[in-house]
Amino acid sequence: MLGEVWVKELYGSNQKAIAFLNRSEKALNMELLLKDAGMCGRILSIRNLCERCDIEVTDNINITVNPHGTAVFRIKSESVVSVPDINEVLEYKKPKDIAKISLDKANELIADGAVLLDVRSADEYKNGHLDGAVNAPYTEIHVAVSSLVPDKEQKIIVYCTTGKRSSQAKYTLDYMGYKNVHYLGGIEL
Repeated sequence: MLGEVWVKELYGSNQKAIAFLNRSEKALNMELLLKDAGMCGRILSIRNLCERCDIEVTDNINITVNPHGTAVFRIKSESVVSVPDINEVLEYKKPKDIAKISLDKANELIADGAVLLDVRSADEYKNGHLDGAVNAPYTEIHVAVSSLVPDKEQKIIVYCTTGKRSSQAKYTLDYMGYKNVHYLGGIEL
């Protein structure tokens, strides 16, 4: 999950707030047709709330969002309709809490053949990692994992420095259908 688009109805008006979130390490080009966000009729105004300026009125927003950045717009149109939250119709639901395994449990799983994934950046990995760990940066894990772990039943352990990136990696792997992903969390090396 590198980029997300959030749509929020602004009640009492024909306006919506639309946020573009980039969770990757690289700039991300994002585009949204405003009709897909429930904007109907003629678009009356588009305001970039981060830069505090109005932008040219068009039927879509096409923007490059900086790494780990956000862009937020307020759009006004002749009318709006509610659109279903895609997260409500997806089969996968992100859990609120992730169960963290201990280092002892991780060692048991590794002895049983689990793949240990270091989801930090390549530079961090080069500067030190747990023995036997394979590097798969969390921003690229959706691409890298299929060659590293082709079997979706394979036991996988994810870790990083603080636990944030490894939790994102676990969510991504769970979403991709991997059945045995274990969260070791943050490890100081």
